[in-house]
Amino acid sequence: MKKLILFVSKNLCNVAVFAAAFAVTASCSRWFYQEELDEQVVDDSNDKIIKYGLRRVCLFLTDFAIILLLSYLLGNIWVGILFELAYSLLRIYAGGFHASKETYCFVLSYSSIIISLYLINYMHISTFLMFIACITMFISIVLLSPIEHKNKPLCKKERIIYRRNTIIILIAELGALFYFNWSHQLLFAKSILAAILLVGLAQWFALLQKKF
Repeated sequence: MKKLILFVSKNLCNVAVFAAAFAVTASCSRWFYQEELDEQVVDDSNDKIIKYGLRRVCLFLTDFAIILLLSYLLGNIWVGILFELAYSLLRIYAGGFHASKETYCFVLSYSSIIISLYLINYMHISTFLMFIACITMFISIVLLSPIEHKNKPLCKKERIIYRRNTIIILIAELGALFYFNWSHQLLFAKSILAAILLVGLAQWFALLQKKF
């Protein structure tokens, strides 16, 4: 009985830590994110550059805190960390969908995180389907990258650099995916696959957004 009480107490403390981290980062990110919606463009002012950097940090910490909490509740924190790293690194250079309103952004971001982590932990995927998905997403992301934000257009040189970095990161992630699959660490393999699929889908949603 004593061991059970200690186990429950320890886990409740861990959950409380993650919840606190989420509460702090969410509160600061909401304030900064509203400014980003109002301004959308960062000029040469040092004050605005600093605020923009803080916004990005707060948004990243919010996402990371939520992923840590969810992956902990699902039983494997490292799966969530790997998913977030794989997604963030690729998303920076590949680009993707940008919601027009704060509410849409939060709903889409966190629902996609919840669905992705759930599928990683509970959905079975064969090696053949994983291979097909990897090839399809590799071709799609390479052809579409980089997806530019309408308020942050890239020059020709930047587009070349972003596409090159996208390809490098994509190859590295696919290499890690195949290694994890080969070594039967399937949760890690599915984490990387989910991140790549999410980036690819975000790019297609961005294209549809431009058309409609």
